[in-house]
Amino acid sequence: MIALHGLRILGDLAFYYAFAGFFAAGFGGHPTIWALLWPAVCFAAAACFRKNPALRTVLALASAAALPFLPARADQLVYLPAVCYVTLLAVREEFGLSAVQQGERFRWLLRIWPLFGAAMLLWNADAVLTTALPMAITAALALVWFTRTTRQDPEVYSAPSYLLISGGLLAALSGAAFLLSRSAVMNGVKALAAAVYFKLLVPVLQLVLNNVVAYGIVVVFEKLWYAIAWVLALFANRQVAMGDLYESRAGDVRDTIGEESGLLMDGPRVLAGVAVLFAAVLLILAVRHILRRGRAAEPTGAAPMTKCRTSLRTRRRWPGLFLSPNARVRREYRAYLDYCKAHGLTILRGDTSLDIMGRASGMDYAAEAELREIYLRARYAETATAEDAARAAELVKKICE
Repeated sequence: MIALHGLRILGDLAFYYAFAGFFAAGFGGHPTIWALLWPAVCFAAAACFRKNPALRTVLALASAAALPFLPARADQLVYLPAVCYVTLLAVREEFGLSAVQQGERFRWLLRIWPLFGAAMLLWNADAVLTTALPMAITAALALVWFTRTTRQDPEVYSAPSYLLISGGLLAALSGAAFLLSRSAVMNGVKALAAAVYFKLLVPVLQLVLNNVVAYGIVVVFEKLWYAIAWVLALFANRQVAMGDLYESRAGDVRDTIGEESGLLMDGPRVLAGVAVLFAAVLLILAVRHILRRGRAAEPTGAAPMTKCRTSLRTRRRWPGLFLSPNARVRREYRAYLDYCKAHGLTILRGDTSLDIMGRASGMDYAAEAELREIYLRARYAETATAEDAARAAELVKKICE
């Protein structure tokens, strides 16, 4: 549990430094991940003494001890809100481990930071690549790691082996993100990319462009010229005047299409036939569309199907990887309601889960009752487990069969 508290604060502060670290680096600072580890350790220690307000506050304030060791004034100014945040959480005794909250923070990181990074590239690209981007990667890793760890049973993530493996892998990935942002590594990557591009790709591209593409362009233009000559000879019904330089080739084209044999077609008749064919196709498509709309209409005697607008909170666009068991249960219950509406059940705004249960004909009443019990635990008590979420998915699948 102590490691989870530290991981939570590490994700929060990395999320903050993904934005604030850019400004610190832009004004001469050098933010690193090491500056975030000390507040995380202090908060984890304060979580061990949550019953003692004075001691936990002192331990949280101990995170300010790193201020004199920061190299630049910009680093100190950016680090000060992190100290205030850790202290405020400790004073208010907010030691909850909410996977839903961290998942929401991760979603906001994905929504906001790409726009922020793209905009700040125009101002200071070096600060974005060396500070903001590694911090954003570290924040994403910490938030996802916290969310995935809390999905496990306490017996699993409390084991020392699990903590060592997970912590080592997280540290390795975060270190790799900062390693790639170093100037020496970036120069090596640039040199490797330049060598591959100029010594491998450029010769191959030159070979292809000079031989295959150039020959293909010549052949295409030659065939296109033949086609233009054929069309002119076809609809003009006379000898094509292509100029002195192309007179012989136009004669070959006329010989090919059989102009002397009387095989030329009448231009106006061809255009009229094409117009009739086009009108017939449009008519067929219109009739097909009308018939489809008729078949898709609601059956006689069924209740009108109303389309319910859902908020971004209930309309989950993210996979179950980032959802808590409570959110997954609510998502399955939403699928159950959509299935009921598709079968003609009218759900009013004031209807409760008890009002809806059993109203749709042909459904398993026992499965609906069990699904409602799981939904009530997830909706009001927020005590649903991973097993409840899996059971809710099985019940919805059983009801919808």
